[in-house]
Amino acid sequence: MLERIIRRRAAIQIGRIEGAAEEPVERETADPVDFYVYPPIGTSIRLGEVIRRKATNEFRVVLTPHCFLYTQPGQAAPRATHVLTTRTIPATEPHTTWKWPNKQEAIETDLRKRTAFLAGSVLPPEGRYCFMPAFLDIPDLYCDLFQIESIGYQSLIDDFDRIAVLDAPYAEALQAALAKLYGAVGVPVLNLDHVKHLGPAA
Repeated sequence: MLERIIRRRAAIQIGRIEGAAEEPVERETADPVDFYVYPPIGTSIRLGEVIRRKATNEFRVVLTPHCFLYTQPGQAAPRATHVLTTRTIPATEPHTTWKWPNKQEAIETDLRKRTAFLAGSVLPPEGRYCFMPAFLDIPDLYCDLFQIESIGYQSLIDDFDRIAVLDAPYAEALQAALAKLYGAVGVPVLNLDHVKHLGPAA
């Protein structure tokens, strides 16, 4: 147990502490390396696994929870016969077609929203895109949650290369974004005539 505590503490210290500071300070921003476990650990496909189709070099990301992808003791295959994935698109694609503001300060604010993991409202519809920064073999990408596809487990093993895995909390954030997007319920806007009495006095 002591060995595990030391290993976990060392991993956190190395990964999250600002090395240039005189006193230990947790970093406020993330670098691309913080997004990924590269290469993947173990043989089981996991939630957040970044895979690349051998025939086309298309990147996809696994959305199926890893509890369904783990092969239980005594079993020949995992419970998931098919794996839900999201297609990715090059991040340069929307950045060249959507308009940018004119002022530099506005551009920086806009860029920050576009490259938040759950890209902001500047990329309509809100909640559709999750940004993944470039790292080694992975280019700058958006996961497009409107383009999801279920792939047979064996086809995924045969036709795709495992590249990396989104680390916590990014894999879980992707799963939460999918649930929020497809769990949305649209409701009509209330007629304001019925609530005018709650406004400021005339």
